[in-house]
Amino acid sequence: MEEVHGQCGYDAVFEPEVDRKYVCPICLAVMRDAMQTSCGHRFCRTCILGVSVGRSVSKCPLDNTLFHRDSGIFEDIAVRREILSLRVRCDHKDNGCDWVGELRKLQEHSSSCPFLMTTCQNGCGVSILLRDVANHLTSCEHRLVHCMHCKLQVIFADLTKHQVLMCQKFPVCCTLCGRTGICREDIPRHIEKETGDCSHVIVTCQFFLIGCQFQDRRHKMPDHYRDSAHYHNILLLRKVDTQDKIIAGLNKRLETVEGIVRELSERLHNNESVIENFAQQLLNQNEQLNLVNNTSYNGRFHWKIPISNMSIEQFQSGSFYTGCPGYKVCVCIELSGHRENNEDYTSIFVVLEKGEFDDSLRFPFNSVCHVTVHDQSDNSQSYTVVFNCTNVSRCLSEEPSFNFSRGRLRFIKTQELLSEKFIADGFLYLDIEVNHCQPYCS
Repeated sequence: MEEVHGQCGYDAVFEPEVDRKYVCPICLAVMRDAMQTSCGHRFCRTCILGVSVGRSVSKCPLDNTLFHRDSGIFEDIAVRREILSLRVRCDHKDNGCDWVGELRKLQEHSSSCPFLMTTCQNGCGVSILLRDVANHLTSCEHRLVHCMHCKLQVIFADLTKHQVLMCQKFPVCCTLCGRTGICREDIPRHIEKETGDCSHVIVTCQFFLIGCQFQDRRHKMPDHYRDSAHYHNILLLRKVDTQDKIIAGLNKRLETVEGIVRELSERLHNNESVIENFAQQLLNQNEQLNLVNNTSYNGRFHWKIPISNMSIEQFQSGSFYTGCPGYKVCVCIELSGHRENNEDYTSIFVVLEKGEFDDSLRFPFNSVCHVTVHDQSDNSQSYTVVFNCTNVSRCLSEEPSFNFSRGRLRFIKTQELLSEKFIADGFLYLDIEVNHCQPYCS
């Protein structure tokens, strides 16, 4: 059901007097948004809907004829157009406006009528005609103006208070010397004791640091300096003599301190040499200890190979010994070391290196090598090969060549070795065991 909103009839002054057919029988004003009932009577929209609110069937207020709220009333467009064409006077005729025009133009005119009474936008509380607003704003006590001294915007009524009490650029008078025309913000600098220029500020004699206690107004200090010149000279001589004695005493102490510093420097230099020797010995011991801790002496080596960088084709393990004493060896892997029948095979070799026990061992070197690749899958089926290293001659160089290696060209298919079966988190895990077969030299 439609809700009731809006106003009742038009509250306007019509000229000439309105025909009674345009008057709403309910509100007795000229109909606003005229509507007609099924029995032929006309009312304001708000009035007739208000009569039938809450009911689907209502009675006509004039003849009690029943009508349906949804289908028994309709908009009377023709009458609405006639009413909007009626002539009315301005709502502000009492203020002097003589405008007369059609009702449809009344609202537009009233909102901008020069005789509309409005309130000053500055908040001064004065009510004025719209046509007089511009003139009022030029003299309103609450208008904003610029302070001629500091250029800040202030309310006109507060301008004098602002300038007398707050404006930092307002010229004031020094209460000490009586000088006028000083900006309020410059007063602290004007009366500052050390750098100011106020002649009546009490200042201390500039020879205060050497004993003169005289104080007086700034403009009287030249007389004091003239009359006390001899006294100031005596104070200066006393000060110089005292400082000379202090300097002599400090020089003696400085000589003593310099001697102590030289002695400490010599001791420090000697200590640095001792510390440097200790540090070198400690470094050598650490290197030997690291070598022992990182070198295997039982012929076994657990090798963790990073395979994440596939551009690397060859890997070499760390060095280890077949015993203590024993032969020094390492292991070399070439991922694509051999190709046969369009298949790539990884090659593996045991490389004999120059070791610390070589003088007490027999050559050539012969051994049996076991290499196991650990299965990283759930099946846990590792891959193991055994091969012999025979007739390897002594290595005389710190960097052994391929001549000192033995192994297998076809260790395992490269594709199988690089599969998920043997690689976990980018690493390949091998266990290597080298058992030498010769007795030691007697």
